[in-house]
Amino acid sequence: MYGKPPLAASLSIAFEATGWKGAGTVSRSRDQPDKTLQDFIVTSAAFQELLRKSCLTKEYMLLEILRETYALANKNIASGEIFLLYINAYTACTISDVDTMDKNALEATKLAVKQGLKDYLLFLSLHKPSFYGRFTHSFYEKISTSKTFTEITALAKNIPFDPVITEATTTFPFTRTLAKKLYSKLGCTLPSSGDIDAIYRSLCERYIDFLTYRKYGLEKAVTAKKKCIAGEEPGHSLGSIADLVGVVLYYYLNECLASRYGTLRRLGDLFSGPF
Repeated sequence: MYGKPPLAASLSIAFEATGWKGAGTVSRSRDQPDKTLQDFIVTSAAFQELLRKSCLTKEYMLLEILRETYALANKNIASGEIFLLYINAYTACTISDVDTMDKNALEATKLAVKQGLKDYLLFLSLHKPSFYGRFTHSFYEKISTSKTFTEITALAKNIPFDPVITEATTTFPFTRTLAKKLYSKLGCTLPSSGDIDAIYRSLCERYIDFLTYRKYGLEKAVTAKKKCIAGEEPGHSLGSIADLVGVVLYYYLNECLASRYGTLRRLGDLFSGPF
């Protein structure tokens, strides 16, 4: 078992929302009408318990966890982030030879393609995202449990611009790079709100936020990207960038929880159970 994956994944959700400027959904200085910082904290706590159960039993529970965290407030708090964190954390705590960020990401990608993608698409078909209907696309075909893996994969290939699918298949290398830089800089101390904002800026330099693009179009997405890079509030929630911030934090935190030194190792010792 590599580090403490449930704790790392849970803290990632809570920390991601604590930047000062917070280009994601919420921040320390801003709630949304339908989402608050407290929603993220409660979700992160529930996610840890559900993920810990999944790790202890070695039972794959992605769809169940997506449904249960949604049901907490009967709304989507962080389903994309939970998907990405779950496939990483589950592989870290169930595959014995996963002992580095690189191996973790490789096995997570395999799990995403093998099973996670199908479950995530099914969840979205039942709990449609806010950008539902903006484009006519095969993405909006109802995904039934009877569809085969081949059918689901073919459907996914037709939607390369869907945020989470793109993130799960193309962005893990860059998030690991940022996590390794954070590891070198902080030496396993707790990241500050300024550190969280810096991760946002680094990701905005590389990516346009897919959710902003899908909701408002390319021009506003580019404007939001520039504001994010400048450290300004972008005016729109950069939800898909926020997903990636969570993944960066997970890789960093889990690596530190596996190490022999640092504040985070001492924090991990307080959670001295098997996971």
